[in-house]
Amino acid sequence: DDDDDDDTPRSTPSKRGTPRQAAGKSPRPAIPADKLKTNGSVAQGLTDSWFDVPALLPTTDHPLEFASFHPEGKPLVYPWPMDNLMNNFDAFGELKTTIHLLCVLPEFKPFANSVTAALLTLRKDSEASCRKLAHVFNDAVLEYQQSHDMKPPKLKCNSKLSKHLMTMIYNRAVTEPNRLNRYKGWSAEVYGEFTNKLISAIIAKVPIRPEDRFIDLGSGVGQVVLQAAVQGRCAHSFGVENKPFLLNMAKYWLTSVS
Repeated sequence: DDDDDDDTPRSTPSKRGTPRQAAGKSPRPAIPADKLKTNGSVAQGLTDSWFDVPALLPTTDHPLEFASFHPEGKPLVYPWPMDNLMNNFDAFGELKTTIHLLCVLPEFKPFANSVTAALLTLRKDSEASCRKLAHVFNDAVLEYQQSHDMKPPKLKCNSKLSKHLMTMIYNRAVTEPNRLNRYKGWSAEVYGEFTNKLISAIIAKVPIRPEDRFIDLGSGVGQVVLQAAVQGRCAHSFGVENKPFLLNMAKYWLTSVS
Protein backbone atom coordinates (compact mmCIF):
# COMPACT_ATOMS: atom_id res chain seq x y z
CA ASP A 1 0.00 0.00 0.00
CA ASP A 2 3.09 2.20 0.28
CA ASP A 3 4.27 1.77 -3.31
CA ASP A 4 5.02 5.03 -5.01
CA ASP A 5 6.03 5.18 -8.64
CA ASP A 6 6.60 8.91 -8.64
CA ASP A 7 10.30 9.61 -8.98
CA THR A 8 9.92 13.38 -8.79
CA PRO A 9 13.01 14.81 -7.04
CA ARG A 10 12.35 15.50 -3.39
CA SER A 11 13.28 19.10 -3.98
CA THR A 12 10.21 19.61 -6.20
CA PRO A 13 7.21 18.31 -4.24
CA SER A 14 5.04 21.24 -5.24
CA LYS A 15 3.72 22.16 -8.65
CA ARG A 16 4.15 25.80 -7.70
CA GLY A 17 7.80 25.86 -8.70
CA THR A 18 11.13 24.11 -8.56
CA PRO A 19 13.85 24.90 -6.06
CA ARG A 20 16.71 24.10 -8.38
CA GLN A 21 17.71 25.20 -11.83
CA ALA A 22 16.42 23.06 -14.67
CA ALA A 23 19.06 21.32 -16.79
CA GLY A 24 19.90 22.97 -20.07
CA LYS A 25 18.84 26.46 -19.01
CA SER A 26 21.17 29.41 -18.73
CA PRO A 27 22.12 30.60 -15.23
CA ARG A 28 19.91 33.32 -13.77
CA PRO A 29 21.30 36.88 -14.04
CA ALA A 30 23.66 37.86 -11.26
CA ILE A 31 22.17 39.87 -8.41
CA PRO A 32 23.58 43.41 -8.13
CA ALA A 33 26.41 43.62 -5.63
CA ASP A 34 24.61 46.22 -3.52
CA LYS A 35 21.80 43.72 -2.95
CA LEU A 36 24.04 41.03 -1.50
CA LYS A 37 25.74 40.36 1.77
CA THR A 38 29.39 39.45 1.54
CA ASN A 39 29.91 36.69 4.12
CA GLY A 40 30.64 33.52 2.16
CA SER A 41 27.80 31.73 0.40
CA VAL A 42 25.30 34.20 1.80
CA ALA A 43 26.55 36.44 -1.00
CA GLN A 44 24.63 34.24 -3.41
CA GLY A 45 21.50 36.09 -2.37
CA LEU A 46 20.37 34.51 0.91
CA THR A 47 19.99 37.67 2.96
CA ASP A 48 17.77 38.26 5.98
CA SER A 49 15.08 39.66 3.69
CA TRP A 50 15.21 36.44 1.63
CA PHE A 51 12.96 34.82 4.22
CA ASP A 52 10.63 37.80 4.49
CA VAL A 53 7.83 36.24 2.45
CA PRO A 54 4.06 36.18 3.06
CA ALA A 55 2.57 33.20 4.87
CA LEU A 56 0.99 30.52 2.71
CA LEU A 57 -2.15 30.42 4.86
CA PRO A 58 -3.53 33.75 6.14
CA THR A 59 -4.87 34.25 9.65
CA THR A 60 -8.66 34.41 9.87
CA ASP A 61 -11.10 35.12 12.69
CA HIS A 62 -12.64 31.64 12.75
CA PRO A 63 -10.06 29.12 11.56
CA LEU A 64 -10.43 25.34 11.37
CA GLU A 65 -8.23 23.59 13.94
CA PHE A 66 -7.27 19.92 13.82
CA ALA A 67 -5.70 18.48 16.97
CA SER A 68 -2.18 17.09 17.11
CA PHE A 69 -1.69 13.45 18.10
CA HIS A 70 0.89 14.65 20.60
CA PRO A 71 -0.88 15.80 23.79
CA GLU A 72 1.29 18.94 23.87
CA GLY A 73 1.41 19.51 20.13
CA LYS A 74 0.02 22.52 18.29
CA PRO A 75 -3.07 22.02 16.11
CA LEU A 76 -3.00 22.05 12.33
CA VAL A 77 -4.77 25.27 11.39
CA TYR A 78 -6.57 26.16 8.15
CA PRO A 79 -8.28 29.46 7.37
CA TRP A 80 -11.97 29.70 6.68
CA PRO A 81 -12.93 30.27 3.96
CA MET A 82 -10.26 28.28 2.11
CA ASP A 83 -10.24 30.14 -1.18
CA ASN A 84 -8.32 32.97 -2.85
CA LEU A 85 -5.08 31.77 -1.25
CA MET A 86 -1.53 32.51 -2.36
CA ASN A 87 -0.53 30.87 -5.65
CA ASN A 88 -4.02 29.34 -5.86
CA PHE A 89 -2.95 26.91 -3.14
CA ASP A 90 -5.45 24.09 -2.69
CA ALA A 91 -5.80 24.08 1.10
CA PHE A 92 -9.00 22.04 0.92
CA GLY A 93 -7.33 19.30 -1.12
CA GLU A 94 -4.36 19.20 1.25
CA LEU A 95 -6.62 19.00 4.29
CA LYS A 96 -8.72 16.18 2.82
CA THR A 97 -5.64 14.17 1.86
CA THR A 98 -4.02 14.72 5.25
CA ILE A 99 -7.02 13.47 7.21
CA HIS A 100 -7.47 10.48 4.89
CA LEU A 101 -3.83 9.39 5.23
CA LEU A 102 -4.05 9.67 9.01
CA CYS A 103 -7.29 7.69 9.18
CA VAL A 104 -5.81 4.68 7.39
CA LEU A 105 -2.89 4.36 9.81
CA PRO A 106 -3.36 1.00 11.53
CA GLU A 107 -2.88 2.50 15.00
CA PHE A 108 -5.49 5.22 14.48
CA LYS A 109 -7.96 3.49 12.16
CA PRO A 110 -10.01 1.86 15.01
CA PHE A 111 -10.78 5.36 16.33
CA ALA A 112 -11.51 6.98 12.97
CA ASN A 113 -14.84 5.55 11.78
CA SER A 114 -16.73 8.80 12.35
CA VAL A 115 -13.91 10.77 10.70
CA THR A 116 -14.01 8.57 7.61
CA ALA A 117 -17.77 9.07 7.40
CA ALA A 118 -17.36 12.85 7.70
CA LEU A 119 -14.85 12.81 4.84
CA LEU A 120 -17.51 11.33 2.55
CA THR A 121 -19.79 14.34 3.04
CA LEU A 122 -17.03 16.98 3.09
CA ARG A 123 -17.53 19.90 0.68
CA LYS A 124 -15.26 22.85 0.05
CA ASP A 125 -18.16 25.31 -0.07
CA SER A 126 -19.77 23.98 3.12
CA GLU A 127 -18.50 25.46 6.37
CA ALA A 128 -20.74 23.10 8.32
CA SER A 129 -19.19 19.98 6.77
CA CYS A 130 -15.65 21.30 7.32
CA ARG A 131 -16.29 22.14 10.96
CA LYS A 132 -17.97 18.78 11.48
CA LEU A 133 -14.82 17.08 10.18
CA ALA A 134 -12.68 19.10 12.60
CA HIS A 135 -15.03 18.22 15.48
CA VAL A 136 -15.13 14.46 14.89
CA PHE A 137 -11.40 14.32 14.11
CA ASN A 138 -10.50 16.12 17.33
CA ASP A 139 -12.77 13.80 19.30
CA ALA A 140 -11.13 10.76 17.69
CA VAL A 141 -7.64 12.08 18.45
CA LEU A 142 -8.61 12.69 22.08
CA GLU A 143 -9.98 9.15 22.34
CA TYR A 144 -6.73 7.83 20.86
CA GLN A 145 -4.66 9.88 23.32
CA GLN A 146 -6.72 8.69 26.30
CA SER A 147 -6.25 5.08 25.23
CA HIS A 148 -2.49 5.70 25.46
CA ASP A 149 -2.67 7.46 28.84
CA MET A 150 -2.03 10.85 27.18
CA LYS A 151 1.54 9.87 26.34
CA PRO A 152 3.35 10.83 23.09
CA PRO A 153 1.99 8.76 20.18
CA LYS A 154 3.59 5.65 18.74
CA LEU A 155 2.21 6.16 15.25
CA LYS A 156 4.39 4.86 12.41
CA CYS A 157 4.56 7.11 9.36
CA ASN A 158 4.37 5.17 6.08
CA SER A 159 5.95 6.38 2.82
CA LYS A 160 2.75 7.93 1.45
CA LEU A 161 2.15 9.98 4.58
CA SER A 162 5.83 10.87 4.79
CA LYS A 163 5.83 12.22 1.23
CA HIS A 164 2.65 14.19 1.92
CA LEU A 165 4.12 15.71 5.09
CA MET A 166 7.26 16.72 3.21
CA THR A 167 5.08 18.44 0.61
CA MET A 168 3.18 20.27 3.35
CA ILE A 169 6.45 21.47 4.88
CA TYR A 170 7.78 22.60 1.50
CA ASN A 171 4.59 24.50 0.67
CA ARG A 172 4.80 26.42 3.92
CA ALA A 173 8.55 27.01 3.95
CA VAL A 174 9.00 27.97 0.30
CA THR A 175 6.10 30.23 -0.58
CA GLU A 176 8.10 31.79 -3.41
CA PRO A 177 9.98 28.86 -5.05
CA ASN A 178 11.79 31.04 -7.59
CA ARG A 179 13.85 32.50 -4.76
CA LEU A 180 15.62 29.17 -4.50
CA ASN A 181 17.20 29.88 -7.88
CA ARG A 182 19.22 32.74 -6.45
CA TYR A 183 22.37 30.67 -6.15
CA LYS A 184 25.07 31.04 -8.80
CA GLY A 185 24.37 28.68 -11.67
CA TRP A 186 26.81 25.82 -12.35
CA SER A 187 28.68 26.53 -9.12
CA ALA A 188 29.38 24.48 -6.01
CA GLU A 189 26.01 25.66 -4.68
CA VAL A 190 24.26 23.31 -7.12
CA TYR A 191 23.85 19.86 -5.65
CA GLY A 192 21.96 16.62 -6.27
CA GLU A 193 19.24 15.16 -4.07
CA PHE A 194 17.64 11.79 -3.43
CA THR A 195 14.02 11.09 -4.26
CA ASN A 196 11.45 10.50 -1.55
CA LYS A 197 10.93 7.00 -2.91
CA LEU A 198 14.61 6.08 -2.61
CA ILE A 199 14.88 7.30 0.98
CA SER A 200 11.71 5.37 1.84
CA ALA A 201 13.31 2.21 0.41
CA ILE A 202 16.48 2.79 2.43
CA ILE A 203 14.52 3.36 5.64
CA ALA A 204 12.51 0.20 4.99
CA LYS A 205 15.67 -1.91 4.59
CA VAL A 206 17.88 -0.38 7.27
CA PRO A 207 16.82 -1.46 10.79
CA ILE A 208 16.44 2.00 12.33
CA ARG A 209 15.52 1.57 15.99
CA PRO A 210 13.80 4.12 18.25
CA GLU A 211 17.02 4.62 20.21
CA ASP A 212 19.16 5.23 17.11
CA ARG A 213 20.56 8.49 15.77
CA PHE A 214 20.44 9.32 12.06
CA ILE A 215 23.14 11.57 10.61
CA ASP A 216 23.19 12.88 7.03
CA LEU A 217 26.63 14.18 5.99
CA GLY A 218 26.17 16.81 3.33
CA SER A 219 22.51 17.26 4.21
CA GLY A 220 21.72 20.16 1.87
CA VAL A 221 18.43 21.81 2.78
CA GLY A 222 17.52 18.91 5.06
CA GLN A 223 14.81 16.89 3.29
CA VAL A 224 16.46 13.54 4.07
CA VAL A 225 16.94 14.55 7.71
CA LEU A 226 13.27 15.41 8.04
CA GLN A 227 12.12 12.27 6.23
CA ALA A 228 14.25 10.08 8.49
CA ALA A 229 12.73 11.82 11.50
CA VAL A 230 9.08 11.36 10.50
CA GLN A 231 9.37 7.99 8.75
CA GLY A 232 12.31 6.29 10.46
CA ARG A 233 11.19 7.29 13.96
CA CYS A 234 14.76 7.36 15.28
CA ALA A 235 15.49 9.13 18.55
CA HIS A 236 17.39 11.97 16.86
CA SER A 237 17.93 13.00 13.25
CA PHE A 238 20.84 15.30 12.40
CA GLY A 239 22.16 16.99 9.28
CA VAL A 240 25.71 18.23 8.71
CA GLU A 241 26.17 20.88 6.01
CA ASN A 242 29.10 23.24 5.41
CA LYS A 243 27.47 25.62 2.91
CA PRO A 244 25.77 28.53 4.70
CA PHE A 245 23.26 28.95 1.86
CA LEU A 246 21.94 25.40 2.29
CA LEU A 247 22.31 25.39 6.07
CA ASN A 248 20.19 28.49 6.51
CA MET A 249 17.52 27.06 4.24
CA ALA A 250 17.51 23.86 6.32
CA LYS A 251 17.00 25.89 9.50
CA TYR A 252 14.05 27.62 7.88
CA TRP A 253 12.57 24.24 6.95
CA LEU A 254 12.95 23.16 10.57
CA THR A 255 11.06 26.26 11.74
CA SER A 256 8.25 25.42 9.32
CA VAL A 257 7.95 21.90 10.73
CA SER A 258 6.84 23.27 14.06
